Amino acid sequence: MCVIIRCIFLSSFSTDVNECAVSNGGCSHKCVNTAGGYKCECPDPELSLSSDNKTCHAPGVDVECNSNNMTIVIPKSLLRGLDREHLRLLDTTCRARETNTHFFLTTPLNGCNTTRRFTPTAIVYSNAVLEIPVAAKGVITRVREIEIPFSCYLSKYGVVSSVASWKPSNRKLVFSDEGKGNFTLSLNMFPDNRFVSPYMKDDFPIGVVLRERLYFEVLVTSDDKQLSIIADRCFATPTQDQSNPLKYGFIKKGCPNDVTVQYHSAPSVSAQRFSLEAFKFIAGHPFVFVHCHVTVCNATDPDSQCVQKCPSSGRGKRAAGGQMTDKYFLAEGPLHLARNKREEKRANNFRTN
Repeated sequence: MCVIIRCIFLSSFSTDVNECAVSNGGCSHKCVNTAGGYKCECPDPELSLSSDNKTCHAPGVDVECNSNNMTIVIPKSLLRGLDREHLRLLDTTCRARETNTHFFLTTPLNGCNTTRRFTPTAIVYSNAVLEIPVAAKGVITRVREIEIPFSCYLSKYGVVSSVASWKPSNRKLVFSDEGKGNFTLSLNMFPDNRFVSPYMKDDFPIGVVLRERLYFEVLVTSDDKQLSIIADRCFATPTQDQSNPLKYGFIKKGCPNDVTVQYHSAPSVSAQRFSLEAFKFIAGHPFVFVHCHVTVCNATDPDSQCVQKCPSSGRGKRAAGGQMTDKYFLAEGPLHLARNKREEKRANNFRTN
């Protein structure tokens, strides 16, 4: 188990550091600076902090895709104070429909100012729900400004995935914990075992070939060089939702849970690198999202999970006191499986370039 040093470092300076001034403290919405620290808050009562205490999550938003259209479905309980006339897509002539409980906004894949982006194996269609104020009859309004981006990923084989981005992507998180200071966690995917340049957001979805080796790195970045990191649990799902009941775990309790998992040397204890062979979900799920729960440790502690890696004792990851360490959640993807030689060649050329 990782033993986190809980220390308070005294300084001759009494000036409080505003952690919210750097990347909004890692908060998805509102960052509140406090004496000696900070906290994240959600701007609306309909939103709540997820388990990382950084990201505001709006449950119930869904995106439906087919070969001609995409529809975003939003519970009315999340948009109190708004009516159907307030909601539009990027083309403001594209309006919402409603039932007693939900709003629906539908766009053709080639309409409503929907944008499209090509990758070697798929096309990404994107739009956004916007709040359009109704002409004011008075001097005040209680209509909130909103923006909800959403996307559908399609290949020539049909719909592969959909994403509603009310909350930001969590491939990178910024934290400020007592005893560890400010640190950034990230999960990156690389084209090869050189681990030189990770894939960027616009590179996704990444086209991969069945049994091709996939390279990942979890990284903690901090001024404290005694911090180390380990992937405690990693698994894949066919959608962005990490709670999807269909999942495949390839790292469990810091140990390989797949015979193809390999670990690679890293330049420092602040990174852990691993790879595994590409696979596919059965029953027509051509997209794969990768999720990792990571633990940050004190690298000088010989009993920490990060130092012990995968112990042969099989006792799990508990320290003498039996208290489990905090876990941080990261995600990457989507990956898309190339299904024929031509598509495989395009994916390989894309990675080479």
